[in-house]
Amino acid sequence: MGIVPFNTRAANRLCLSFETLAPPAKIRLPLAIMEVRVHSPEPYIGLVVHLLLCVSLGVGLIVAAKLIRHRVTKSHSAKHDTYECGEEPFGPAWRPTSVGFYLIALVFILFDAEAAFLFPWIQALRFAGPAAFWGMVVFLAVLFLGWVYAWRKGDLEWSR
Repeated sequence: MGIVPFNTRAANRLCLSFETLAPPAKIRLPLAIMEVRVHSPEPYIGLVVHLLLCVSLGVGLIVAAKLIRHRVTKSHSAKHDTYECGEEPFGPAWRPTSVGFYLIALVFILFDAEAAFLFPWIQALRFAGPAAFWGMVVFLAVLFLGWVYAWRKGDLEWSR
């Protein structure tokens, strides 16, 4: 069994309306590279079948899980205890978290996003010219001024 080339005559015998767009006269391309547009609803039938299959599989698995699950009427009280590596927990499990954790996380995300912009810029700097260089300098200056403002205001202090 080998590779079967695309044959428009065989496709026309299947009663599908194909329209081939020929390339410009100066460029000669094989028929397989030419763009073929299909004017029938058949490609959408596969999409609809796929979507129906995915939705029915998801719903079916949820329904099957509800039907065959095992419900325990009584459970041991130790099952609901917090497990901390074999140690007895002390204090409540839910306690307030310091705002400093969130501030450090926001600063990390901010500078991580900056690094995400810097790497492609460094790669394209050779071809982009001085406008790209000065554009990134302005971007970094605005970012640095925001960091200095937050530092001076005291938002980056651990305890306020």
